[in-house]
Amino acid sequence: MGFGNLYERVNAELPDHAFKHVTPCGGGVFSVVKSDLLLVANSSNIGAYAAAAGLGLATGRVDLCHTAESDIELAHVGVGLGLVDGANGAGRAWCDGIPPAANAAVVEIMRNIVERSLEAEYVRKF
Repeated sequence: MGFGNLYERVNAELPDHAFKHVTPCGGGVFSVVKSDLLLVANSSNIGAYAAAAGLGLATGRVDLCHTAESDIELAHVGVGLGLVDGANGAGRAWCDGIPPAANAAVVEIMRNIVERSLEAEYVRKF
């Protein structure tokens, strides 16, 4: 999220990775969407999981993080709606080359961090 703020720089420094010559619009694959926050993640989904976990921590609401099961379900629903894997354009439940089980594991870790962080402090009795 927010890499549009760096569009000119990444185009200048990584021209071979823009793929302007193969994208239908000729604009390449670098984001032009600007935002107030630069959130670096290896896929948009993982960035969204981090944003949801941050909101959950800030508000004390674990329910802002979805579950591993719902993530896998949503990935398959997306395929049914015509979404494709951003890594290769295939109609599969992967996201940016990452299989559903791996994304679900990240969701579970993020949710667990929020849950543990919001629990009352435990004092070990020993």
